Amino acid sequence: MIITDLTIIDRLAEEAYANHPIFSVDLADYANLKRASDYIKAVKLETPSLTQECFDKLSQLIQEMGTDGMDEVILHITCNGNYSDDVTTKGIIELLVQIHNINPNACLMHGVSSKDSDESGYAILLLVGYTQK
Repeated sequence: MIITDLTIIDRLAEEAYANHPIFSVDLADYANLKRASDYIKAVKLETPSLTQECFDKLSQLIQEMGTDGMDEVILHITCNGNYSDDVTTKGIIELLVQIHNINPNACLMHGVSSKDSDESGYAILLLVGYTQK
């Protein structure tokens, strides 16, 4: 689901950045995206693993969001419970390449955090800032 309500997007960003940072952008980066953008869209995708199916779903959501005017992108992945650094790193690289291939001109930032949880899996938050042309 594509989210356009700024109140909900703000809450999702705050939740993502409240976890234990591994390699993270922060709320200041999000604030900069908000300032530089005419409007923002977001998607949140929860997945048990970073698989090709997950990457394809995220690509589909990005296409649905639209790439015209897409200037800045923040990709944030929250790792729940037990996760593999190797799998996570490979997954992040794959997601970044996929986003870059969709829109090579957008400024792309990314971060990873971990969340203490008995459940495993990942929460992918994509925040996209657009400028009107």
